[in-house]
Amino acid sequence: MDRNPHILSIDESQSVARKLETFLGHDEHTIHVVPDFQSCINRFLISPPDIVLAGRFTLDYPPHVFIHKLRNLKKSLTIFILLEQENMKTAVNCIKAGADDVFLKTDIAAIGAAIQSHFPSANGHASKFVQPAFVNDACVHLTNEATCRLTYLPDGSIKTEYVSDGIWELMGKTPEDDLFDLEHLYDFVHPDDRTLYQSLRTNALERLEPISYEMRLITADGGLKWIRENNLFLKEANGNIIVEKHLADITKCKEIEAQLHHYKKLLETQELEEACRYEDFEEDYRRREAFYLKLFEHFSDIIVVLDQNGIIKYESPSVTKVLGYSLGERLDHSAFELIHPDDTAFLKKFLHKYKDKAGEIPRFEFKAHQKDGRWLHFECNGYNLLDDPIINGILMIVRDVTLRKQAEEKSKASEQLFRSLFISAAVPMCLIDEKGNFVDINPACCLLSDYSAEELKGRFFATLICDDQRDAALLAFKTFVDTSVYKSTEHWIGQTKYGRKIELNTSAASFCDYNGNRFIILSFEDITDRNRAIRELTEIKQQLQVKVEEKHRNCA
Repeated sequence: MDRNPHILSIDESQSVARKLETFLGHDEHTIHVVPDFQSCINRFLISPPDIVLAGRFTLDYPPHVFIHKLRNLKKSLTIFILLEQENMKTAVNCIKAGADDVFLKTDIAAIGAAIQSHFPSANGHASKFVQPAFVNDACVHLTNEATCRLTYLPDGSIKTEYVSDGIWELMGKTPEDDLFDLEHLYDFVHPDDRTLYQSLRTNALERLEPISYEMRLITADGGLKWIRENNLFLKEANGNIIVEKHLADITKCKEIEAQLHHYKKLLETQELEEACRYEDFEEDYRRREAFYLKLFEHFSDIIVVLDQNGIIKYESPSVTKVLGYSLGERLDHSAFELIHPDDTAFLKKFLHKYKDKAGEIPRFEFKAHQKDGRWLHFECNGYNLLDDPIINGILMIVRDVTLRKQAEEKSKASEQLFRSLFISAAVPMCLIDEKGNFVDINPACCLLSDYSAEELKGRFFATLICDDQRDAALLAFKTFVDTSVYKSTEHWIGQTKYGRKIELNTSAASFCDYNGNRFIILSFEDITDRNRAIRELTEIKQQLQVKVEEKHRNCA
């Protein structure tokens, strides 16, 4: 890098920044100081820094949240945590959360050296990286105190800088034991693991890349221990290579793995009762966690957790597929920013009403926009879990119902068209349900039967059929309901409200509304006058036939 790093300090005072500028030989005010995280975000918008010195994070966020937020702002960011006093727990949490280093605010030399190690072009007084002692102690704590430090000199010799008590305990030896030489740890590696161990260690030294591997060590009493060794490398300006070795005894883990393999075989042979006694709770938990995470990846509904003010604290991966926002993009933003203006006021009152009532929240619907601005319809089930120590929020399960809404609108439009045609039709028609009861009657049918629509609604359709044909009409209706087969007939005799007999020709058809309810349409044709004319014509024809036959007889 051919420039001085751009450094941003989150602190209440200017003292650390000014001292660092003096140490690094920078001009005054080249290290920008902001008082809080929000100001840090604003500074990122102007010019993203290379290094952030965080001295106030504990007042605003826990370490893992703070560091995660910084990483989201810039992936390649270098993060140094500055503490007022030695605090082992905080240092360990910061290292676990992904901080690059942890320092005391007063240790200006160590902070400056760390900046130089990350940015060699930065001017300064030292080139050797120096970690505060309590940070080394934090690393020891993380590796169960089995740690040592070696220096590989340019002439090929190795110098032992530090060996913790955990190393001697791990090997079953003491510092006074002449048989143990840390430079020849290779001699204690199990013969079957030596070739791989030697190869990995040689490659790691050449590349100076962190490496972790597992091996078996032969202890002083001739026993075997499974060891996981983590190595960190740092090359100094004088050519020396510092190696930090952290060893952890994983023998118990290996034994558990062997047991799990054994009990898996037992499960395969149906010896379930014995195998279940040795289930490993942690493995089961991790497997279930992975299972549910995988489910959420393919879950079409959006799962959201809001605080009591409607701020998004969690969103499931499906938010990307449904709304087009990347995962985490809407975190710490108000959910109401996505809601349609027509629904915003209602939802704010709705949320305010139920934020103090633990338990289920009634289902509700609303419109929200995608990232590209397109509006979608959503249906939501909610649960107030603000008192739950794990969720600590309002859980919302949001489902995209846009297609259903569009189908309902089309169905309603179709129903309105049908209703208009039904009312204006000149053909007498009635709408009945599957039980045979009138649901609606059009004006033409009212005119034919002398009944009003209100009088017929809810009554059985055979009301319009004369008594001696009701059984036949009922049988024809049941056949149609079961088979959708209906035969037109000219032999139904209808009966009006005032007892007048009318001859009817009928037809039937069925359909379902958008809720899935089935209805039958009966249409009637009054053929009374036509049949009367046919009968009169037949009678006249018969009379003429008689007269013709009589005239023929007289002529004979």
